Amino acid sequence: NVYSQSADEIVQKYLEALGGIEKLQEIKSFKLTGTMTSMGIDMPVTIVAAEPNKIYTEISFTGQSIISAFNGEYKWDQNPLMQSTLPIKATVEESEAASKEMYENVFIDYKKKGHTISYEGIGNISFSDFFKVKMTTNEGDETFYYFDQESYLLHATETTTEDGIVATNIFSEYDLLENGSYKHFTTEILVNGEISMGIYASEIEINPELDDSFFDMPE
Repeated sequence: NVYSQSADEIVQKYLEALGGIEKLQEIKSFKLTGTMTSMGIDMPVTIVAAEPNKIYTEISFTGQSIISAFNGEYKWDQNPLMQSTLPIKATVEESEAASKEMYENVFIDYKKKGHTISYEGIGNISFSDFFKVKMTTNEGDETFYYFDQESYLLHATETTTEDGIVATNIFSEYDLLENGSYKHFTTEILVNGEISMGIYASEIEINPELDDSFFDMPE
């Protein structure tokens, strides 16, 4: 099938453009520091992620820390702006949704994970043309991926919710990490074509030293 073969070739070249699967798999965790912009407000942000699906996000706003984290078992939040100075464990549904956000690049061993991909031709996004690939996960969720026609780096992802809301993530400012792999330093999140949020990394540290309990909710 020429279409699936084309999708495979595009994905292969994309993973190679990032430095290759071997280098990508050397990265077991990362720490991003930078700025998050939302509604015209710039806020310092720290994001720490570790495989398979642990994440910790801390945003500083008006001198207070807003934290959201998932430790591999449950999600928890701490938001003083919502009259919650103490950390609160999220609902089972929220934790289940967070558990699906896998840290490893979704295209590594995607067939073994039960996902399928197909080439959807040339797609237009941000007023430019890109290779468009659709991934259907083992749970039936669909995401469209837009790859640069020359560099094969990922420019954008696009998903549509059950309510018909189109969520688009646009990636740019790729730069070299310590181990010779590449990662985007800018992510802009659009909802129905309007910019909702931007994350602009000033530094990305790979495999930082992390305590086992780093992602756990403080007691």
